[in-house]
Amino acid sequence: MATVFIRHPVSDYDTWRPRYDEDAHRRDEAGLTEVGVFQDASDPNSVLVVWNTDNVDGVEAMLADENLEQKMQDAGVLAPPEVWIAD
Repeated sequence: MATVFIRHPVSDYDTWRPRYDEDAHRRDEAGLTEVGVFQDASDPNSVLVVWNTDNVDGVEAMLADENLEQKMQDAGVLAPPEVWIAD
């Protein structure tokens, strides 16, 4: 099983979080199980999302989806995410 860590800044956590939650079907289809969504203790608009998966190819396909970048921008993500997949 792999663990996926995604970190990125958002303009406003309270705006971003509902958009993230609404996109759960995309994560389900990619075979992801959410471990947690965390905010930096000193900056609540710095977000870390952690998932587990047995399907790294599914995760990589989801992250490469041409529509994902626009969805993230619409949700207030301010920079490309830092992605780390640990096995």
